[in-house]
Amino acid sequence: MYVDPQLKAVVSDVCTLPLNHARISAAKRAFVTRRVDLSDAKRIDPGATPRAGDLCLARLVRKGHHQRLELTTGRRARMEPGDEIIVAFGNRYATDQFHGVVPSQMGPCHLVAAGGIAAQMLDRHASTRKPTEIETIGTLCRADGSPINLADYAMEAPTPRIADHSFVIAVFGSGMNAGKTTSVCEIVRTLSRSNLSTAAVKITGTGAGGDIWQYQDCGAQHVLDFTDAGHASTMGLEAEALERIADHLIGQVDGKVDCIVVEIADGLLQRETQMLLRSEKFRSKVGSLVLATPDPLSALGGQQFLDTLGYRVAAYTGRISASPLFVNELREATHVPVLTSRDLESMDSAPLILMQQSVFDQHERMVGVA
Repeated sequence: MYVDPQLKAVVSDVCTLPLNHARISAAKRAFVTRRVDLSDAKRIDPGATPRAGDLCLARLVRKGHHQRLELTTGRRARMEPGDEIIVAFGNRYATDQFHGVVPSQMGPCHLVAAGGIAAQMLDRHASTRKPTEIETIGTLCRADGSPINLADYAMEAPTPRIADHSFVIAVFGSGMNAGKTTSVCEIVRTLSRSNLSTAAVKITGTGAGGDIWQYQDCGAQHVLDFTDAGHASTMGLEAEALERIADHLIGQVDGKVDCIVVEIADGLLQRETQMLLRSEKFRSKVGSLVLATPDPLSALGGQQFLDTLGYRVAAYTGRISASPLFVNELREATHVPVLTSRDLESMDSAPLILMQQSVFDQHERMVGVA
């Protein structure tokens, strides 16, 4: 439908307010906003209905669990009541911290992730302190009044490559804090020692820089996560959107390196994780699957769950490495290799184990091949 530009400008003036550039410059800018060109922010809409990915100016009211804000540089800046911050609306699913959703309106809500996620907390883990309280002042807008959203600054879709594809190793966890990110880093180092070039990609999760900084530190040549695809978090997305993120991020580095190590957030039973596991499109990209786990029973339960979906586990790793007794128990209970941190550091055959094909087809599932 055609809208007269003059009428649009009048509506913009009524709904939004001019934004002082000095005010934006003085505000602490969160990690999840790092791809956004803030020179585009000319106005602010205090009455906007929040949407996932929209940038907003907020004011710290009371400090809680998150005492510092992770900046675009990775530095964690101390916050005090009254400080203004630039964050993005988003959902959060963290079994050991917060469950939060995009608020229904501007005003009081919570900072549920240090990377800069504004949400309404629904519940929290018993060991987690109350969330930091913020007040959202308004959505940042362009001169024409349109809201600024992370999706507008996503990386361009990759050009399909005809050349050889990279081998994809997907790292899943039996649950949250199973040691997935540490496992990704150890795998990257292992592959690098075998003269294999690597990229590290995080497809799902909540926007924060900690994981990707670790990827960089361990020597991955290319590092990407879902915020590069325009999302503050992936909680609540549908399967098609998750597939697009996987296509987008893996496609950016496919063929540029020998191996792509992919991390999937949270645990096997988490909604978005299950969607990716059940996606034939995602399955077609995966060469092997490594399961990070804290103990033998979680490993065996995870293996059984993955078998029903058509995946073999190439290897176990993760927090189980911390307990030699757990490692011995698991090795006695399964034929699947258990690669401890020491194994990944010193075992010459580790790359061959990690790159075993882990996906089997529908026919094999139907005839019960394990």
